[in-house]
Amino acid sequence: MKKLMFTVLLLTGCQTAGQLGTMSQSGMAGLSCDQIGAAFRAYEADRYSMDAWVQLVKLVNPELDARAAAANTTADQRYQEAKTYANIAMAVQGCQPL
Repeated sequence: MKKLMFTVLLLTGCQTAGQLGTMSQSGMAGLSCDQIGAAFRAYEADRYSMDAWVQLVKLVNPELDARAAAANTTADQRYQEAKTYANIAMAVQGCQPL
């Protein structure tokens, strides 16, 4: 579940469904430092969009109720979580933190 939530948070804001699909299929092992950074920057550019959040979650995990998952959080809280998870992913991959 943590891996799924990390993927959801990390990829929120990705600009294309194709990029998101490729990254989610390859899993953490398939992510480079540049991809992690790019995904976070894309999320950061649109971090206040609940619609982007919901679309992303439904694409990654159609069974998860995205609105319920985000219901008790603010955009700022989701942003902080995303940054934390992105930095964890960067560390796991041996990258410099954001």
